[in-house]
Amino acid sequence: MHRFLTRKFIYFTAVASGLVVIGATTGCATASEAADDYHFSDRVEQSLSKDLFAPSVTTLMKERLTLSDALRLAIANNPELQAQLVDLNIAEANRLQAGLIENPEFEAQVLFSHESSDKKRTEFALHQDVLSIITSSTKKKIATIEYGKVQKELANAILKVTLDVRTGYHTLQAAEKTLSMHRRIAEASSIASDFAKRQYSAGNISKLHYSIEKAAGEEAAIELGRRESETRLAREELNRLLGLSDKNKHWQIAEQLESLPGPDPEIDELQARATVRRLDIAILRQQQRLVNEELKLVKSQIIPSLAAGVVTESEDGERFTGGVISVGLPIFDQRQGDIALKNAELKKISKLLEKLEVQARYEVKIAHEHLDAARKEAEAYRDRVVPLKQEIVKLFEEEYNYMLSGVYQLLEAKQGEIQSQEDYIMALRDYWIARAELERAVGEQIPTTEPLHRTTRPTSQSASQPASQPSTEHHMHQMHNKGEES
Repeated sequence: MHRFLTRKFIYFTAVASGLVVIGATTGCATASEAADDYHFSDRVEQSLSKDLFAPSVTTLMKERLTLSDALRLAIANNPELQAQLVDLNIAEANRLQAGLIENPEFEAQVLFSHESSDKKRTEFALHQDVLSIITSSTKKKIATIEYGKVQKELANAILKVTLDVRTGYHTLQAAEKTLSMHRRIAEASSIASDFAKRQYSAGNISKLHYSIEKAAGEEAAIELGRRESETRLAREELNRLLGLSDKNKHWQIAEQLESLPGPDPEIDELQARATVRRLDIAILRQQQRLVNEELKLVKSQIIPSLAAGVVTESEDGERFTGGVISVGLPIFDQRQGDIALKNAELKKISKLLEKLEVQARYEVKIAHEHLDAARKEAEAYRDRVVPLKQEIVKLFEEEYNYMLSGVYQLLEAKQGEIQSQEDYIMALRDYWIARAELERAVGEQIPTTEPLHRTTRPTSQSASQPASQPSTEHHMHQMHNKGEES
């Protein structure tokens, strides 16, 4: 249940994050447009409350940061997202302003006669821009579509941030796990090198054998330094994505990478979803609707001005009252250039949509291939390679107990087992990163399913804690003690 709720939180964080329901902004859309907006409304209707944008760093850091905690911090601390939230407020203000009708104009004149000071003429007029009333609904619809476009742009930006955070989170998880494993490899190599040195000094092994063990120990130490550097860099990258300063770097993340889920969706299903669900495609379609409405507005404004009003005039005690109308004549300027411009924009957007839909299908295909390859590799290590390496260590231990194999062969087998488990962790990391890239290509969270059958983990405890550790490490310490005695 916790995993399900976490995934739902990730999904709604990616596409919601405080957005109001898009369906409320459809205005006077057509049936297909309303259906499209309802589609995205369904993705944001469970918007997160405002407190999710301002989580307490101190509170979150009292325990290990979960993936959902990391996402909350990243969204709350991302200045680009905060700027786009301001853009949303601007779009809302524009939408409010677009729905207002222009104010009427009041005009008053008092004219005095040059021949007689007793004579004067007064005139009062009230004018209203009729064209602004006629076009107000179109203007409001344009502002509403623009507001929806800004919403989708914000949701797309949040989706990108969450996928980057997930990639950084899984990368650091794998780096920390493999680092702890390689420390054990380096320790075993160091013990073997020290033992070989004492054996060589005692004349029990050749210089060649000693040099081989010494070189292996040096290489393991170099690799350990590289892994420590990679872990520090992965931590710095995630700290940057979380928007935290150096004084807030003392956080820890969950230790365990998630195991492989059930079967992944078929590529045909994902490609079909990408062309409908991707927010960059939705943004371009929103822009297409926007330009369509702007074209309608331009055509409705071929008559440059249209105003009507009431005039009342008084002269020598006699009053005259009547109506007035003012019409701009479209003799020369009939907005030909503006109409041609909007038509060209529509043609360009149509071509870009075609390109983007093809590109989306291609990106899904490539990302799905990477995901499939990563799954197969992780399954191979989990189900075949790691169990075989564990069996090899067990057999070497039996032979060592009967003095049929040497301690160096046993240590080499143990190092091979740890290395296979490390490779499994890296394959598992690659799977979750590939899944994040596939979700980026599809444009939404891909629901996970439970595995079809429970598969025994590569180790008895976890993917980062090898099973046959106690017996072999006993031999390692025994060898180390023998070396000290000699």
